[in-house]
Amino acid sequence: MSVRDRGEAPLEDHWQWRPDWRFERPRLMWYLTFEHEAGLHEWLLRCRGLLADEPAVNTVPEPWLHCTVDDVAFLDELSGDRVAAVADAGARELRGWTSPRLTLGPVVAMDDALVLQMQPAAALDDLRDRVRRASRDVLGAQALPALERFEPHVTIAYANRRSDPVPLLRRLAGVRDDRLVTGPARLSLAAVTRRSSHYQWQTQHVVPPEQAQQPAQQPVEEPAYLRVRRPR
Repeated sequence: MSVRDRGEAPLEDHWQWRPDWRFERPRLMWYLTFEHEAGLHEWLLRCRGLLADEPAVNTVPEPWLHCTVDDVAFLDELSGDRVAAVADAGARELRGWTSPRLTLGPVVAMDDALVLQMQPAAALDDLRDRVRRASRDVLGAQALPALERFEPHVTIAYANRRSDPVPLLRRLAGVRDDRLVTGPARLSLAAVTRRSSHYQWQTQHVVPPEQAQQPAQQPVEEPAYLRVRRPR
């Protein structure tokens, strides 16, 4: 999958991707999650309302927003000790890494989804490299191949058939260009399943807060959890 503004190129059916990943089969992944970002959830609720009667996409419920940082392995191929070892290796790799505030937006069409682009790219690339090293150090060749390219994003709707993205993006015209600034997201090692036309997960391990240092907070007039900016 590639995050780019695809213009009028059609969306493909997301659920045809990764045929080896059967529904209900847990896949271990490094995720950034947004459980406590109430403002982001409110923004997504507006998007879901705008797309509510559109049969070509499955919108993502607020609790299941995420950014996929890296694949690890199928959970049924690992012992509990191996999963814990991957988490411990990730914590070691993240010593000294500072979790940034994240900027989400604008909404663009991916190969098979509508997504929020995500910044800062350099810090997120560094995060991905660190957790990938952790997985490979523990699992070696058993680790799933890295994604073809890492383009950080948060999906808001998955295509469930070949469809034209232009009318979908037109429905989101009032919110498409928003920029949402969140606090540092939570990094989790998650057992992810395809269920109810989106992804759900059970958190296996969370990187301890002291291993993903928080930046100093600067006073802002807007609520700390979210600021929405529209381009001038």
